[in-house]
Amino acid sequence: MMGELIRIADEIQPRLREFLGNSWFSSAIRGVSLDVDDYWEFTELGEKFRYGFYYGYLTGNEFEAAAYRRSFQAQSLADFRHVNMALRPSWWERHCHAMNYPEGADPVIIRVILNETEKATDLPRSFNQYPIVYEVRPPNRAVGTFDRIAELISGDRERGKALSIGRAHPNTAGTLGGMLGGADPRIRYLVTCTHVLGPPGTDVYQPGPFEGRKSEFVGSVRHWSIPNPGAPHAPCSEQVTPNAARIDLAVAELSVDADSLRKVGRVTIPNAVRPIPAIRKNDRVTFTGKTRGRVDAKVGALTLWDQVEFPDGFRCFGRLFELKSPTRDYVREDLASPGDSGSWVVFQVDNLTVWYGMVISCDGGQAYACFADYILEECNSSVAFPGGVRLLA
Repeated sequence: MMGELIRIADEIQPRLREFLGNSWFSSAIRGVSLDVDDYWEFTELGEKFRYGFYYGYLTGNEFEAAAYRRSFQAQSLADFRHVNMALRPSWWERHCHAMNYPEGADPVIIRVILNETEKATDLPRSFNQYPIVYEVRPPNRAVGTFDRIAELISGDRERGKALSIGRAHPNTAGTLGGMLGGADPRIRYLVTCTHVLGPPGTDVYQPGPFEGRKSEFVGSVRHWSIPNPGAPHAPCSEQVTPNAARIDLAVAELSVDADSLRKVGRVTIPNAVRPIPAIRKNDRVTFTGKTRGRVDAKVGALTLWDQVEFPDGFRCFGRLFELKSPTRDYVREDLASPGDSGSWVVFQVDNLTVWYGMVISCDGGQAYACFADYILEECNSSVAFPGGVRLLA
Protein backbone atom coordinates (compact mmCIF):
# COMPACT_ATOMS: atom_id res chain seq x y z
CA MET A 1 0.00 0.00 0.00
CA MET A 2 2.80 2.47 0.85
CA GLY A 3 4.30 1.83 -2.55
CA GLU A 4 1.00 2.81 -4.19
CA LEU A 5 0.77 5.96 -2.08
CA ILE A 6 4.32 6.95 -3.04
CA ARG A 7 3.47 6.38 -6.72
CA ILE A 8 0.42 8.63 -6.40
CA ALA A 9 2.46 11.20 -4.47
CA ASP A 10 5.05 11.35 -7.24
CA GLU A 11 2.27 12.02 -9.76
CA ILE A 12 0.31 14.68 -7.92
CA GLN A 13 2.81 16.42 -5.64
CA PRO A 14 3.96 19.20 -8.03
CA ARG A 15 0.38 20.22 -8.84
CA LEU A 16 -0.78 19.71 -5.25
CA ARG A 17 2.04 21.86 -3.90
CA GLU A 18 1.10 24.62 -6.34
CA PHE A 19 -2.58 24.27 -5.43
CA LEU A 20 -1.96 24.53 -1.68
CA GLY A 21 0.91 27.00 -1.97
CA ASN A 22 -1.28 29.48 -3.83
CA SER A 23 -4.19 29.12 -1.40
CA TRP A 24 -5.09 31.91 1.00
CA PHE A 25 -4.48 29.59 3.99
CA SER A 26 -1.02 28.37 2.89
CA SER A 27 0.69 29.96 5.93
CA ALA A 28 -1.44 27.77 8.22
CA ILE A 29 -0.19 24.50 6.68
CA ARG A 30 2.37 22.55 8.70
CA GLY A 31 2.46 19.47 6.50
CA VAL A 32 0.59 17.24 4.06
CA SER A 33 0.14 13.47 3.97
CA LEU A 34 -1.54 10.81 1.84
CA ASP A 35 -3.92 8.47 3.64
CA VAL A 36 -6.64 6.00 2.71
CA ASP A 37 -10.21 5.91 3.95
CA ASP A 38 -10.36 3.59 6.98
CA TYR A 39 -13.68 1.99 6.07
CA TRP A 40 -12.43 1.26 2.55
CA GLU A 41 -9.16 -0.17 3.91
CA PHE A 42 -10.97 -2.52 6.30
CA THR A 43 -13.20 -3.67 3.45
CA GLU A 44 -10.29 -4.30 1.07
CA LEU A 45 -8.50 -6.33 3.73
CA GLY A 46 -11.73 -8.05 4.76
CA GLU A 47 -12.15 -9.51 1.26
CA LYS A 48 -9.08 -11.60 1.96
CA PHE A 49 -10.63 -13.00 5.16
CA ARG A 50 -14.27 -13.26 4.21
CA TYR A 51 -16.66 -12.86 7.13
CA GLY A 52 -14.44 -13.40 10.16
CA PHE A 53 -12.63 -10.08 9.84
CA TYR A 54 -15.86 -8.16 9.27
CA TYR A 55 -17.47 -9.74 12.32
CA GLY A 56 -14.65 -8.70 14.63
CA TYR A 57 -14.59 -5.16 13.26
CA LEU A 58 -18.30 -4.46 12.95
CA THR A 59 -19.13 -5.83 16.42
CA GLY A 60 -16.53 -3.49 17.90
CA ASN A 61 -14.25 -6.32 19.02
CA GLU A 62 -10.91 -4.60 18.41
CA PHE A 63 -8.89 -7.54 19.73
CA GLU A 64 -10.53 -10.01 17.33
CA ALA A 65 -10.12 -7.65 14.37
CA ALA A 66 -6.47 -7.01 15.34
CA ALA A 67 -5.85 -10.77 15.49
CA TYR A 68 -7.07 -11.18 11.90
CA ARG A 69 -4.87 -8.29 10.83
CA ARG A 70 -1.77 -9.76 12.47
CA SER A 71 -2.59 -13.07 10.82
CA PHE A 72 -2.67 -11.32 7.45
CA GLN A 73 0.65 -9.59 8.20
CA ALA A 74 2.26 -12.91 9.07
CA GLN A 75 0.89 -14.59 5.92
CA SER A 76 1.98 -11.72 3.71
CA LEU A 77 5.62 -12.17 4.77
CA ALA A 78 5.71 -15.24 2.51
CA ASP A 79 2.79 -14.45 0.18
CA PHE A 80 2.65 -10.71 -0.49
CA ARG A 81 -0.66 -9.57 -2.00
CA HIS A 82 -0.90 -6.22 -3.74
CA VAL A 83 -3.63 -3.95 -2.48
CA ASN A 84 -6.60 -3.63 -4.83
CA MET A 85 -6.76 0.16 -5.24
CA ALA A 86 -9.47 -0.22 -7.89
CA LEU A 87 -11.93 -1.72 -5.40
CA ARG A 88 -15.17 0.25 -5.08
CA PRO A 89 -17.61 -1.53 -2.73
CA SER A 90 -21.33 -1.32 -3.49
CA TRP A 91 -21.77 1.14 -0.62
CA TRP A 92 -18.87 3.42 -1.63
CA GLU A 93 -20.95 6.24 -3.13
CA ARG A 94 -23.19 6.36 -0.06
CA HIS A 95 -20.14 6.44 2.17
CA CYS A 96 -18.61 9.27 0.12
CA HIS A 97 -21.82 11.27 0.48
CA ALA A 98 -21.88 10.69 4.26
CA MET A 99 -18.22 11.76 4.53
CA ASN A 100 -18.72 14.80 2.29
CA TYR A 101 -16.24 13.43 -0.25
CA PRO A 102 -16.60 14.59 -3.87
CA GLU A 103 -18.69 12.48 -6.25
CA GLY A 104 -16.62 9.62 -7.65
CA ALA A 105 -14.00 10.13 -4.95
CA ASP A 106 -10.85 8.04 -4.78
CA PRO A 107 -10.26 6.13 -1.49
CA VAL A 108 -6.91 7.95 -1.21
CA ILE A 109 -7.25 11.03 1.02
CA ILE A 110 -5.09 14.15 1.11
CA ARG A 111 -4.67 15.03 4.77
CA VAL A 112 -3.60 18.64 5.38
CA ILE A 113 -2.10 19.31 8.80
CA LEU A 114 -2.71 22.83 10.11
CA ASN A 115 -0.74 24.60 12.82
CA GLU A 116 -2.63 24.66 16.09
CA THR A 117 -2.13 28.43 16.33
CA GLU A 118 -3.83 29.05 12.99
CA LYS A 119 -7.54 29.23 12.22
CA ALA A 120 -9.00 28.69 8.76
CA THR A 121 -12.54 28.21 7.46
CA ASP A 122 -14.23 27.55 4.12
CA LEU A 123 -11.38 25.34 2.94
CA PRO A 124 -11.39 23.37 -0.34
CA ARG A 125 -12.61 19.81 0.15
CA SER A 126 -11.09 18.08 -2.86
CA PHE A 127 -8.17 18.06 -5.27
CA ASN A 128 -9.23 16.37 -8.49
CA GLN A 129 -10.81 13.09 -7.37
CA TYR A 130 -9.01 13.07 -4.01
CA PRO A 131 -10.88 14.22 -0.87
CA ILE A 132 -9.06 16.73 1.34
CA VAL A 133 -9.35 16.35 5.12
CA TYR A 134 -7.95 18.92 7.57
CA GLU A 135 -6.50 18.35 11.02
CA VAL A 136 -5.09 20.76 13.59
CA ARG A 137 -2.10 19.27 15.36
CA PRO A 138 0.58 20.55 17.76
CA PRO A 139 4.18 21.00 16.54
CA ASN A 140 6.00 17.91 15.26
CA ARG A 141 9.11 17.69 17.46
CA ALA A 142 12.15 15.43 17.38
CA VAL A 143 12.06 13.11 20.39
CA GLY A 144 15.69 13.04 21.39
CA THR A 145 16.20 14.09 25.01
CA PHE A 146 17.22 17.75 25.15
CA ASP A 147 15.02 18.89 28.04
CA ARG A 148 15.89 17.89 31.60
CA ILE A 149 12.32 18.41 32.84
CA ALA A 150 10.93 16.21 30.05
CA GLU A 151 13.43 13.51 30.99
CA LEU A 152 12.35 13.57 34.64
CA ILE A 153 8.64 13.51 33.76
CA SER A 154 9.03 10.57 31.38
CA GLY A 155 9.05 8.02 34.18
CA ASP A 156 11.34 5.48 35.79
CA ARG A 157 13.62 3.04 34.04
CA GLU A 158 12.82 -0.61 34.03
CA ARG A 159 14.03 -3.79 32.43
CA GLY A 160 13.03 -4.30 28.82
CA LYS A 161 13.84 -0.77 27.74
CA ALA A 162 16.23 0.00 24.93
CA LEU A 163 19.80 1.22 25.33
CA SER A 164 20.49 4.90 25.84
CA ILE A 165 23.28 6.41 23.74
CA GLY A 166 24.36 9.95 22.97
CA ARG A 167 27.19 12.45 22.60
CA ALA A 168 28.90 14.78 25.07
CA HIS A 169 28.94 18.15 23.27
CA PRO A 170 26.12 19.03 23.49
CA ASN A 171 24.88 16.42 25.92
CA THR A 172 22.19 14.22 24.37
CA ALA A 173 20.44 10.92 25.10
CA GLY A 174 18.47 8.91 22.58
CA THR A 175 17.64 5.32 21.80
CA LEU A 176 19.95 2.81 20.18
CA GLY A 177 17.46 1.36 17.73
CA GLY A 178 19.48 -1.58 16.53
CA MET A 179 22.72 -2.81 15.00
CA LEU A 180 23.84 -3.60 11.47
CA GLY A 181 26.82 -5.56 10.23
CA GLY A 182 29.42 -4.70 7.62
CA ALA A 183 31.34 -6.55 4.93
CA ASP A 184 33.90 -7.39 7.61
CA PRO A 185 32.04 -9.79 9.96
CA ARG A 186 33.91 -8.36 12.96
CA ILE A 187 32.39 -4.88 12.51
CA ARG A 188 29.12 -3.78 14.11
CA TYR A 189 27.33 -0.49 13.51
CA LEU A 190 25.05 1.34 15.94
CA VAL A 191 22.06 3.00 14.24
CA THR A 192 20.05 5.93 15.60
CA CYS A 193 19.19 9.55 14.64
CA THR A 194 21.59 12.31 13.66
CA HIS A 195 20.08 14.67 16.23
CA VAL A 196 21.09 12.13 18.88
CA LEU A 197 24.71 11.49 17.81
CA GLY A 198 25.81 14.28 15.49
CA PRO A 199 28.29 14.34 12.56
CA PRO A 200 31.02 11.86 11.56
CA GLY A 201 33.89 11.71 14.03
CA THR A 202 31.67 12.32 17.07
CA ASP A 203 32.37 10.07 20.07
CA VAL A 204 29.40 7.95 21.16
CA TYR A 205 28.68 7.13 24.81
CA GLN A 206 26.43 4.71 26.65
CA PRO A 207 24.27 5.80 28.41
CA GLY A 208 23.77 9.17 26.74
CA PRO A 209 25.69 11.81 28.78
CA PHE A 210 22.52 13.90 29.11
CA GLU A 211 21.25 11.42 31.69
CA GLY A 212 23.96 12.45 34.13
CA ARG A 213 25.07 8.90 34.87
CA LYS A 214 28.48 7.33 34.35
CA SER A 215 28.91 7.09 30.58
CA GLU A 216 31.38 4.93 28.69
CA PHE A 217 32.80 5.42 25.20
CA VAL A 218 31.35 2.79 22.85
CA GLY A 219 32.07 4.02 19.32
CA SER A 220 32.46 6.79 16.79
CA VAL A 221 30.04 8.16 14.17
CA ARG A 222 30.95 7.08 10.63
CA HIS A 223 28.05 8.53 8.61
CA TRP A 224 25.11 10.91 9.00
CA SER A 225 22.25 12.27 6.92
CA ILE A 226 19.71 14.95 7.86
CA PRO A 227 18.08 17.93 6.09
CA ASN A 228 19.55 21.37 6.71
CA PRO A 229 17.70 23.52 9.28
CA GLY A 230 15.45 26.32 8.04
CA ALA A 231 12.97 28.93 9.18
CA PRO A 232 9.45 27.94 10.35
CA HIS A 233 7.78 29.45 7.26
CA ALA A 234 10.38 28.30 4.70
CA PRO A 235 9.05 26.20 1.78
CA CYS A 236 8.80 22.55 2.76
CA SER A 237 8.44 19.61 0.39
CA GLU A 238 10.27 16.61 -1.00
CA GLN A 239 11.20 18.73 -4.02
CA VAL A 240 12.89 21.44 -1.92
CA THR A 241 15.12 18.96 -0.08
CA PRO A 242 15.11 15.90 -2.35
CA ASN A 243 18.16 14.05 -1.05
CA ALA A 244 18.18 14.01 2.73
CA ALA A 245 14.49 14.73 3.34
CA ARG A 246 13.60 11.09 3.92
CA ILE A 247 15.87 10.26 6.87
CA ASP A 248 17.39 11.48 10.12
CA LEU A 249 20.22 8.97 10.42
CA ALA A 250 23.51 8.51 12.25
CA VAL A 251 25.57 5.32 12.03
CA ALA A 252 28.47 4.71 14.43
CA GLU A 253 31.10 1.97 14.39
CA LEU A 254 31.00 -0.01 17.61
CA SER A 255 34.29 -0.08 19.55
CA VAL A 256 33.32 -2.49 22.34
CA ASP A 257 31.96 -6.02 22.43
CA ALA A 258 28.36 -6.16 21.21
CA ASP A 259 27.38 -8.66 23.91
CA SER A 260 28.32 -6.15 26.62
CA LEU A 261 25.68 -3.76 25.25
CA ARG A 262 22.98 -6.43 25.16
CA LYS A 263 23.49 -7.00 28.89
CA VAL A 264 22.63 -3.35 29.62
CA GLY A 265 19.45 -2.95 27.57
CA ARG A 266 17.43 -4.25 24.68
CA VAL A 267 18.98 -4.03 21.20
CA THR A 268 16.77 -4.82 18.19
CA ILE A 269 18.26 -7.40 15.82
CA PRO A 270 15.79 -7.87 12.91
CA ASN A 271 15.65 -10.97 10.72
CA ALA A 272 14.19 -9.19 7.71
CA VAL A 273 13.27 -5.80 6.26
CA ARG A 274 9.67 -4.99 5.34
CA PRO A 275 9.82 -3.52 1.79
CA ILE A 276 7.94 -0.25 1.32
CA PRO A 277 5.39 -1.75 -1.17
CA ALA A 278 4.47 -4.40 1.42
CA ILE A 279 3.81 -1.90 4.24
CA ARG A 280 0.10 -1.38 4.73
CA LYS A 281 -1.88 1.20 6.66
CA ASN A 282 -2.99 -0.21 10.03
CA ASP A 283 -0.20 -2.82 10.13
CA ARG A 284 0.42 -3.65 13.79
CA VAL A 285 3.94 -2.76 14.89
CA THR A 286 5.95 -1.96 18.02
CA PHE A 287 8.95 0.16 18.92
CA THR A 288 11.09 0.01 22.06
CA GLY A 289 12.53 3.26 23.40
CA LYS A 290 14.88 4.05 26.24
CA THR A 291 12.16 6.00 28.04
CA ARG A 292 9.04 3.83 28.31
CA GLY A 293 10.17 0.56 26.79
CA ARG A 294 7.90 -1.23 24.33
CA VAL A 295 5.12 0.78 22.67
CA ASP A 296 2.36 -0.81 20.58
CA ALA A 297 1.36 1.13 17.46
CA LYS A 298 -0.12 0.85 14.00
CA VAL A 299 1.00 2.32 10.68
CA GLY A 300 -0.78 5.50 9.60
CA ALA A 301 -0.48 7.82 6.61
CA LEU A 302 2.43 8.58 4.26
CA THR A 303 3.93 12.03 4.87
CA LEU A 304 4.41 14.03 1.67
CA TRP A 305 6.07 16.90 3.48
CA ASP A 306 6.19 18.09 7.06
CA GLN A 307 8.23 20.35 9.30
CA VAL A 308 9.97 18.79 12.29
CA GLU A 309 11.17 21.04 15.10
CA PHE A 310 14.72 20.51 16.44
CA PRO A 311 16.63 22.52 19.07
CA ASP A 312 18.56 24.28 16.27
CA GLY A 313 15.57 25.02 14.01
CA PHE A 314 12.99 23.43 11.72
CA ARG A 315 13.79 20.78 9.14
CA CYS A 316 11.69 19.67 6.20
CA PHE A 317 11.03 15.95 5.73
CA GLY A 318 9.17 13.93 3.13
CA ARG A 319 8.26 10.26 2.67
CA LEU A 320 7.98 9.45 6.36
CA PHE A 321 5.24 7.21 7.71
CA GLU A 322 2.98 7.90 10.65
CA LEU A 323 2.53 5.72 13.71
CA LYS A 324 -0.69 5.84 15.72
CA SER A 325 -2.15 4.17 18.77
CA PRO A 326 -3.64 0.76 17.82
CA THR A 327 -6.70 1.36 20.04
CA ARG A 328 -9.17 4.18 20.48
CA ASP A 329 -7.73 6.99 22.59
CA TYR A 330 -10.28 8.63 24.84
CA VAL A 331 -7.51 10.66 26.48
CA ARG A 332 -4.77 11.51 24.00
CA GLU A 333 -1.24 10.76 25.16
CA ASP A 334 2.04 11.26 23.37
CA LEU A 335 2.81 8.09 21.42
CA ALA A 336 6.58 8.60 21.67
CA SER A 337 8.38 10.10 24.67
CA PRO A 338 11.47 12.32 24.89
CA GLY A 339 14.48 10.10 24.31
CA ASP A 340 12.68 7.63 22.00
CA SER A 341 14.32 9.00 18.84
CA GLY A 342 16.14 6.18 17.09
CA SER A 343 13.74 3.41 18.19
CA TRP A 344 13.31 0.78 15.48
CA VAL A 345 9.76 0.02 14.33
CA VAL A 346 9.20 -3.72 13.92
CA PHE A 347 6.59 -6.44 13.50
CA GLN A 348 7.27 -9.54 15.56
CA VAL A 349 5.85 -13.04 15.15
CA ASP A 350 7.43 -15.93 17.06
CA ASN A 351 11.20 -15.57 16.59
CA LEU A 352 10.90 -13.41 13.48
CA THR A 353 11.49 -9.65 13.76
CA VAL A 354 10.68 -7.62 10.64
CA TRP A 355 12.11 -4.09 10.45
CA TYR A 356 9.81 -1.31 9.18
CA GLY A 357 11.70 1.86 10.07
CA MET A 358 12.99 4.21 12.78
CA VAL A 359 11.19 6.78 14.98
CA ILE A 360 12.38 10.38 14.67
CA SER A 361 9.62 12.68 15.98
CA CYS A 362 6.17 13.03 17.55
CA ASP A 363 3.34 15.59 17.56
CA GLY A 364 1.30 14.05 20.36
CA GLY A 365 -1.02 11.30 19.13
CA GLN A 366 1.22 10.51 16.13
CA ALA A 367 4.87 9.53 15.92
CA TYR A 368 6.81 9.72 12.65
CA ALA A 369 9.35 7.25 11.30
CA CYS A 370 11.66 6.93 8.31
CA PHE A 371 11.51 3.75 6.23
CA ALA A 372 14.06 0.97 6.79
CA ASP A 373 14.43 0.69 3.00
CA TYR A 374 15.68 4.30 2.82
CA ILE A 375 18.10 3.76 5.73
CA LEU A 376 19.71 0.77 4.02
CA GLU A 377 19.71 2.58 0.66
CA GLU A 378 21.55 5.54 2.22
CA CYS A 379 24.13 3.33 3.96
CA ASN A 380 24.80 1.15 0.92
CA SER A 381 25.35 4.18 -1.32
CA SER A 382 27.84 5.78 1.10
CA VAL A 383 31.62 5.46 0.77
CA ALA A 384 31.72 5.24 4.58
CA PHE A 385 30.82 1.54 4.38
CA PRO A 386 33.00 -0.35 1.87
CA GLY A 387 31.05 -3.41 0.83
CA GLY A 388 27.83 -2.01 2.31
CA VAL A 389 25.87 -2.96 5.42
CA ARG A 390 23.61 -5.92 6.20
CA LEU A 391 21.26 -7.34 8.79
CA LEU A 392 22.89 -9.39 11.51
CA ALA A 393 20.16 -12.00 12.06
